[in-house]
Amino acid sequence: MNAFRRIASRASAQHRFAGWHPLLFAAYPILFLWSLNLDEVPPGDALPPLIAAVLVATVATVLLAVLIGDRARAALIVTPIMLGLLMYGRFVALVDVPGIVHRIGWAGLVGLGALGAWRLSRPRLMSVDRALLVIAAVLVAFTLVTIVPSEIATASAAPRPDFAAGRELATKTDAPKRDVYWLIFDRYASARALELQFGVKNDLPPWLREQGFTVLDDSHANYLTTSLSLSTTSNIRHLEDLTAGTTSPETFVERVYGSLQNSLVAQQFKALGYRYYTSVRGGVRPASTRAPT
Repeated sequence: MNAFRRIASRASAQHRFAGWHPLLFAAYPILFLWSLNLDEVPPGDALPPLIAAVLVATVATVLLAVLIGDRARAALIVTPIMLGLLMYGRFVALVDVPGIVHRIGWAGLVGLGALGAWRLSRPRLMSVDRALLVIAAVLVAFTLVTIVPSEIATASAAPRPDFAAGRELATKTDAPKRDVYWLIFDRYASARALELQFGVKNDLPPWLREQGFTVLDDSHANYLTTSLSLSTTSNIRHLEDLTAGTTSPETFVERVYGSLQNSLVAQQFKALGYRYYTSVRGGVRPASTRAPT
């Protein structure tokens, strides 16, 4: 109880925001990642990890504050821990040094925070705390400047059309039911391109023929990017029909990716009793946000 009283006494009006920067620093990496993937990640996918990270930072800050009796000092330790947990991979990608160097750097940052929590005077501690709070708030604000307008545009866009509306989907078929696989080798060069450009003889098409597959040597994609080809094929629509009514690049992209979430082809397979799964490995993530089941 004495620890709680000390924390409460220091949470006066003057210092009511002291010690809360770990929450903003915990939110920033997730918001930053979301802001870079707005076309692919809806709020329903971004909010759970965001809330979880903020809750973890809150609990860690409060528990440590109870132990040492000062929220601002506790926050000085929690912030580098949270940044290391959530941004370690980013730093590893940016700084090309051995992994042990990254780990030592993170440990050193946590140690520096602990040393400051132990040795800084109260006025100096409050100055550092305010500086960290301002930095964290600015970083979060930069991400929200991108996220909020995009989400508003998406929410105010015309309702996503249901391409199965008005169609009577077949529920029976005389054809034998087989497992169906649609494999997309994204950015995989054609056999002709590999041979012309690199002198490489691709043995995959002959092997597929030997296994009983039909290989269409002269087939080409209708559109430049994978997402456009997948969305039009899986909805049996040309692009101009698929994106009719969109009024901005944001709503255009949302329509293209959104049409993959429960496409006409997926609905037809499910009407026939199939289970429909999507698995994505790198590159384009057409249905990874709201994959049909």
